[in-house]
Amino acid sequence: MLVNRYFVVFEPEKAKVNKSTLPFHIGNGFYFLGYGLRKLRGMLAEKFSPCHFREIRDNLFVAVFVRRKRGGKGQLIWSGRIRYVMTFEKAFELSLKKSGYSRLLSERGSPLFVEPLYRDDLFIGYKLRSKTHSGNFEWIRDLTSLDDPLQYLILTQDNKLLLKDVTERYFVFDRDITAIMDMVYINYKALEKYGLMKTRMFFNRIMKLPRYLICLFS
Repeated sequence: MLVNRYFVVFEPEKAKVNKSTLPFHIGNGFYFLGYGLRKLRGMLAEKFSPCHFREIRDNLFVAVFVRRKRGGKGQLIWSGRIRYVMTFEKAFELSLKKSGYSRLLSERGSPLFVEPLYRDDLFIGYKLRSKTHSGNFEWIRDLTSLDDPLQYLILTQDNKLLLKDVTERYFVFDRDITAIMDMVYINYKALEKYGLMKTRMFFNRIMKLPRYLICLFS
């Protein structure tokens, strides 16, 4: 018997509502949860970490809202059903091996912002591959919530982020989790409000929400 579970995420109005707020369409009706939405990925990490790759067999839904003030009524931006959770390392591996995931590497605006690094086949860290984060250190915050991450990491001039102790990987990279989803709802009025109508092309295979979910999320 499938169990219905929900992660409901409220983002404040002052938060940056941009392409990183939305999942990325990788084809075949699947969407990739990339950088951004740290609160949501923190929830996933709390539930599933340490997790290199896991198929989710239950009905696990995500609903992302934006609201103007704490405790206020939220506006639903999108909702999806999670199929797989994984590290960014595993997502990079899938994008190399599976044709259905190749857009994660080929598309200029891909949210797969890092690639894994190895020494003697042992994972040692990540290298920044996205120009979106070039010139700032926000990409590090998309991998870890630690107040002083460089206590545990070495940052090189060519944007490599190396673990000082590889056994502490999941402690240090506590936000190193992402998901592959089915999109079940997208609020096009909200996309227009935040100037994201061009992103609509990524949501051309939208599934209909069951009636009880529409009532829950409206």
